[in-house]
Amino acid sequence: MTKSLKNSQASRMTVVKELVTSVTSETAFEAMSIKFPHDDDIEMAVLGSCMLDKSAFQILRRILRQKEAFYKETNQTIYSAMERLANRTQPIDLLTVSNELKEMGMFFSKELLESLPPRKKEHFLLYAVQGAHYLVEMTGRVGSSANIEYHSAILYQLFMRRKAISESFWAIKHAQDLSTPIIDIYEHLQHEIRMTNPAKVIRIQSMNDVMDEGEKEPPARWMCGNLVKENEVEILFGDEGTGKSVLAFQMADAVSKGQDLFPEHPDFKNHCEPKLTIFYDFELESSELYSRYSFQEEKYAFHENLKRGSLDPGFLDFENADELIINEIQRDIEVLEPQFVVIDNMTYISSESQDPSIATKIMKKLLALQKRFRPLTILVIAHTPKRDLSQPIESRHLAGAKNLANFAKTIIGVGKSKKDQLKRYIKHVKCRNGMVLHDETNVIECVLHKEGTLLQYEFIDTGHENAHLLVKDFSEVENEAITWAYEQRKEKKIPYRQLVQDLKDMYELDWSHTTLMRKCVAYRKEKDLDLDPSEREAPV
Repeated sequence: MTKSLKNSQASRMTVVKELVTSVTSETAFEAMSIKFPHDDDIEMAVLGSCMLDKSAFQILRRILRQKEAFYKETNQTIYSAMERLANRTQPIDLLTVSNELKEMGMFFSKELLESLPPRKKEHFLLYAVQGAHYLVEMTGRVGSSANIEYHSAILYQLFMRRKAISESFWAIKHAQDLSTPIIDIYEHLQHEIRMTNPAKVIRIQSMNDVMDEGEKEPPARWMCGNLVKENEVEILFGDEGTGKSVLAFQMADAVSKGQDLFPEHPDFKNHCEPKLTIFYDFELESSELYSRYSFQEEKYAFHENLKRGSLDPGFLDFENADELIINEIQRDIEVLEPQFVVIDNMTYISSESQDPSIATKIMKKLLALQKRFRPLTILVIAHTPKRDLSQPIESRHLAGAKNLANFAKTIIGVGKSKKDQLKRYIKHVKCRNGMVLHDETNVIECVLHKEGTLLQYEFIDTGHENAHLLVKDFSEVENEAITWAYEQRKEKKIPYRQLVQDLKDMYELDWSHTTLMRKCVAYRKEKDLDLDPSEREAPV
């Protein structure tokens, strides 16, 4: 983005404000009756409320977020004084605010005022002449803080109107400058003119009200049996090459048509009408999809309810790709109002999906979208780091496991079967809403199969997960573990007591520290390695 686009919001608003208010009657601005909407009375009332009620300022700050939401610079300064007090967890009242303004150097004697330059004199006139009387007048404008939230919302909306005016003038100026890329102007406006709903973050209800509210909400219906239900954020994950995208497309196809996922089994009924479905596919090319869903020039017939989102061929800004993509998904949900959204895959909306802070932020945003646009269901496809195929699929195998798993209501795992390279099994790893029908004792057994034009998971039966797992060769595991422990001991001088705990976590080997020491010594002798001084030490 060009340097000229990085001017601060406050400075732009000030420049435009001076431009509009200083024009003569002969200018085009006055002819268009352009002005900055504001309400001095409400500004004084909300600040007065904050000096009467200790909780009022927190409500005001949550909604307004910044001092520029006040039109008058005087009120901006008073708000700043209150904010300084709040940040130090000090009370906010008439005396503390007055004292804080003095500490900020805002109260002047008349003698000092006369010595100031004209512009500064005008800026501080109110404080010099009226001083604390202005604060008293504020508290007199309101009897209580009962309407603080309503009044704060009005101020916020006026602020957004002023911001829209200033940004519009800014856009007019730069749109005429051919040296400024027009794409940068649009991206800037898209980022700046975005109103945040000033609604409360948390609401307090009696439990009886909560129960009444819950009674009125319809139960979440099955979409792909109990695997996919309405009003959820879900995760589908598995090892590379398991066909996660194939299964997700199959789910999207069934939901868009209002059909069952596996018609031959009652566990996979669809209790919903056909739903508008968007599948965000960031991996496959159109030609690859055509190959998957066609046969001898005959194409599979998808329903018009099923839409596909993919990266625009001209998009190259991959440095900010994850944020831009999730914002566009949000706009699509707001405009198109789909009821089922699939995102393939997590790395495109969170390139650092193993970073707890990034993963948490993404999942919170998806949850907020799901709750706002009910009965929306969002299914995110995620990957699995290298997994021991002799171990059952668990949520800990999900990349970024803890933070992703905590926010998903349902987690579905897909694994390869040792029985056949085309066989797969589907496991319900987590289900917060309803029973887990397909846990490790009752996994869904399928074969990845193309019949005619459709590549799909074909249902075979249900069975125990152990039947699909590789049998662990403990002799190989032990050799690998001893080699690793010996190298760690030799290079990093890690105590044996710590090493045995690491081996337990990594290899599920429950050895004592003395046993590990003997095995490391035997390993050294067998490999005829040079004796390291650390090996002469007694285990610690």
